[in-house]
Amino acid sequence: MEHISNIDCQKAFYCALHANRKFGYGGIDHTGIELFLILEDIRDEDCEPLSKHCKSEWLVIPAVPVLFGFFQFVYFTNRSVDDFKASIEPDLVCFHARACPRVVLDIVPIQVTNGLTCFSPVNFSLFYKLNNFNDAFDIFSHYNRYCRTTGIEQSCINSFDFYCNESMKCISYNRVGDVQSDCYYGEDEQFDACHLNDSNRFKCSSEPNKCLLQVATGDNIINCRGEEDEMFAYTQHFSILLPYAYICDADSHLYSYFYTMNDTDESNCHWWPCNNPYTHCNQLWNCPNGIDERNCPDSKCSFNEHECYNQQSKSFYCISLTNIYDKYFNSCNETSFERNVYFYNGTDDISKDYFSWNNSHCLNFDKLCRMNSYLEISSSEENICLYPSENFY
Repeated sequence: MEHISNIDCQKAFYCALHANRKFGYGGIDHTGIELFLILEDIRDEDCEPLSKHCKSEWLVIPAVPVLFGFFQFVYFTNRSVDDFKASIEPDLVCFHARACPRVVLDIVPIQVTNGLTCFSPVNFSLFYKLNNFNDAFDIFSHYNRYCRTTGIEQSCINSFDFYCNESMKCISYNRVGDVQSDCYYGEDEQFDACHLNDSNRFKCSSEPNKCLLQVATGDNIINCRGEEDEMFAYTQHFSILLPYAYICDADSHLYSYFYTMNDTDESNCHWWPCNNPYTHCNQLWNCPNGIDERNCPDSKCSFNEHECYNQQSKSFYCISLTNIYDKYFNSCNETSFERNVYFYNGTDDISKDYFSWNNSHCLNFDKLCRMNSYLEISSSEENICLYPSENFY
């Protein structure tokens, strides 16, 4: 609530939302394990009305529509204390229509403010009386997925896209048959991907009409009826069996099998693509420039931007590649190299000392090294970005 500048207003709002409520889950789950409350904040004292301290007609939480991924709650300040005690249901729910276009068809828009579409929760098909934020989570976790996996497209402009006819959304064919439903109604996983004639797909011998992406094999999940998708890949020079997804995943798995070997599943990874189906959008930067975390399904940024989160302001923002730079290494003969990454949005030409991330698809040691003590850098460009060497971080 730091975005509310008036401290008294902020306290009154906090009290109204927290009075006589528990946050988190308690009790015992289906396995008999006790569940502890994430936060317990039970207040019996009377709260002051918002109108006493808040001059604006409404208050929002959070400052931008990122609640449950897409939404912002709006509360009118003329609302009584008793209304808050009965329910924390917001007076309005706002969101970016272009980020969640299918929801627009399910509501009656009553207000558009600051570029956001707003509606009364009374008109929300799955909305019911909210006693606490656990209730809100139960509802909006559904709508988070609904926004991510539905659209309003009538067809796909790109012939390389798969059209989810019921979900009305276009997705890449590379997301069809990966055992993850990227279409709300599951069209991408119900489709017979064997018709694509993709030689890189794994065909289930026990299910001739089922062809999986490689990402769905060796993932410790049985996706073929005969379990053949869990065939293991051999590591180089050793007949120790490991799931394919374990290779170069930044976590060594071989030490528990054979302590004396020199090579492990994490050896020679500088010859391995850092942006692959197992690392793409796994919320870790496996590539030096984070290319494996760009263009993710849930990202609110464009293809040439990185999505960042400010913990202090609790807000998301996008940084363009044109503003990110690496400082060149003056010496290339060291045993290890520590990078210096900078944000710059000025107008001066700093290319003499800094390498722009916008200049290259991949980022590696050769591009940051001043070759032969000159400013000349390697001009070679790779189509596939590889893992950085161990001495480059």
